Amino acid sequence: MIIKFKIFESLNDNSPQVGDYVICHEGTMLQEYELCDFLKSNIGQIINISGFLNANYRVKYKKRPAGSPAFYFYTFENIRNIRNFDISEIKHWSKNKEDLEPIAQFNRDLNKFRL
Repeated sequence: MIIKFKIFESLNDNSPQVGDYVICHEGTMLQEYELCDFLKSNIGQIINISGFLNANYRVKYKKRPAGSPAFYFYTFENIRNIRNFDISEIKHWSKNKEDLEPIAQFNRDLNKFRL
């Protein structure tokens, strides 16, 4: 009987990949609630992953919050509205944008009723 161990086969099977759609949320130290609400209720797309152990995910958004300071988002290789996240800040991801729409809509509805 031969037993094979495929230790590294599933190493990154369950992590976001370039092209995946994401909903992110930054830590509680973020004082800008408008940005926090924006990130939780908008879907971005991963355009680049740098690093290995402490991966840095570059996420592109179609737009940025109205009136937000320029330093919240940046341009990378002529692509605008980019923000960096680590894996702990990516709360939901999917290859299909439609899978995340109900979550984003739920967060938008919550934002409307926050006191």
